[in-house]
Amino acid sequence: MDHKERTRRRLNNMGRQKCALLNNIKWRKILSVLSPPDTEINRVLVSYTNDCRRFFNSILPHKEDIAKDHIRDAGLWGSGGPVYYDEIYEIRIPFLNKDNYYYQNNFSKEEGKRVFGMLQELGELPIEISDDCIIIKGYSNLSSSPKVFPDRGPIKKGSKFVKSGDD
Repeated sequence: MDHKERTRRRLNNMGRQKCALLNNIKWRKILSVLSPPDTEINRVLVSYTNDCRRFFNSILPHKEDIAKDHIRDAGLWGSGGPVYYDEIYEIRIPFLNKDNYYYQNNFSKEEGKRVFGMLQELGELPIEISDDCIIIKGYSNLSSSPKVFPDRGPIKKGSKFVKSGDD
């Protein structure tokens, strides 16, 4: 791969950059609070940084599986190996939906409010509660704001990078 191709790929990926909201210590604290048997959570939905729009159905790790910078995995987190905290984009904990038993979750909204309160005691964290789930965000996606360079203006999708002297 030549310089021009590497630069083009780097510029195309700039719009997908994300800002980390949680570090390893915060992830450990959150997962320790959520891990069984402290809560009634059976299933969670996890998305990873390589494809943040795709969610995997998973279970929460036990306390002994929560390591310093990763989760020891027995194939339950979709990777078949350790999952590093910086690879987790978002975790959603769905509530019981009487119309949809797909999640196999006995996690009620009342239990959700209790767990949300326990998570709030950890400090200011990027955690939201909605009508159907608790959302824990690991990253803030910055792609909604265009990248602007003072000398060239915003990068448009599909634009090509031209090295100076190649005009």
